[in-house]
Amino acid sequence: MKYDYGLYKVAILSSLIWLPVLFVGIQGIVIKFEGRKRVLASVASCLLVLSLMLFVRFENKEIIPYQADKEIKSYEQIQGLTRIVGNRPVVLACNNDF
Repeated sequence: MKYDYGLYKVAILSSLIWLPVLFVGIQGIVIKFEGRKRVLASVASCLLVLSLMLFVRFENKEIIPYQADKEIKSYEQIQGLTRIVGNRPVVLACNNDF
């Protein structure tokens, strides 16, 4: 499956806009209330936002790319290392960042 870099870039950058706007909107609604109603409206709106985000996450859990189970085959040789060295310590020297 191939993912579009531009789409993710737009999603990340737009989150910098819609997330603060969401909370400013909640604040604008909550400020209209007085005293105890303000606290209840604040708690209710935060719970509503969190529950909606959780709902969306569970609805889309099949298509979220980072939840795929992947096997790392690059380190298969390390699994057999205990046969060679036993309980002795091992030093891994990496001269290449890639």
